[in-house]
Formats: sequence, C-alpha cells, structure tokens
Amino acid sequence: RQIILDRIQTCNAVSVHVRRGDYVSVQKNKAIFGSCEPEWYKRATAIASDGMADPVFFVFSDDIPWAMQHLELRGTAVWVEPLPGGRDAEDLHLMAACRSHVIANSSFSWWGAWLDSRREARVVAPSRWFSTDALDARDIVPMRWIRL
Repeated sequence: RQIILDRIQTCNAVSVHVRRGDYVSVQKNKAIFGSCEPEWYKRATAIASDGMADPVFFVFSDDIPWAMQHLELRGTAVWVEPLPGGRDAEDLHLMAACRSHVIANSSFSWWGAWLDSRREARVVAPSRWFSTDALDARDIVPMRWIRL
C-alpha cells in the first residue's frame, strides 16, 4: 500500500468509493440504501476533479469488476482492491490522503472523506442518502461538502 500512498501524494488524487455488496445483493439493504448509479459517478467525479490538471482517480470498491465496467472517468484510474483480513483502516488512510473525494452513501466512504483534515478538500456526496423517505439524512453530510 505504500506504493499507492506515494502515488496519491504526488498527483491530483481523487478518491472514489463505490459501495455495492450488500447494498445490491440483500433486498432489505437495497430497499433502505440503494446505490449510486454510473451517471451519478460521472457527474460527481467531474465536480470533484473540476479545475485539476491530470486527475488520478483512486477507485475503492467491494466490487471492482463492476466499477471497471460501469464508471466513466476522465483521467487515469487506479483500481484499489480491498485488503483481506480486516485491514480496512489502510484503505481509509489512502482515501483520506487524496485531495478530493467522491463518496457513496456509505459510512466507510464518509469516514474516508471526513479523515481528510484539509479544509479545501472537495467532497461530493449523494444528496439522497437513503432510498426511503422514512429516514432523515439531513445531518449526515456536512454543510461544506457538495451534495449531488
């Protein structure tokens, strides 16, 4: 992971988190959360990288094959496979090191962006966190983040 971190620190790095897994395979979760669609990622990555020269998108996902097939990224993509054995904190560290963030409606990607201490970091989050109106998500996304 040090090689990935070194690259993040030397480029215009944008973290992109794609949450699928139980959000699409478990009917109960799908009904509550849903998942962000490819068109949303296309618009979100454009906003997150706006004004950046040569952005590099570091894509973190529990379904890299789906992300590779469906995401349209305007720039270089680095596909970051999840680590086995409960080493998720290493990916959070990599995500937080990026200059800009596209997060899914997922606490994992939320933390990846939150742990970036730079006030100028651009974070694009889904405006709709839950797929049901029965749950209130108004206080989940900080005001300085961009809701799309």
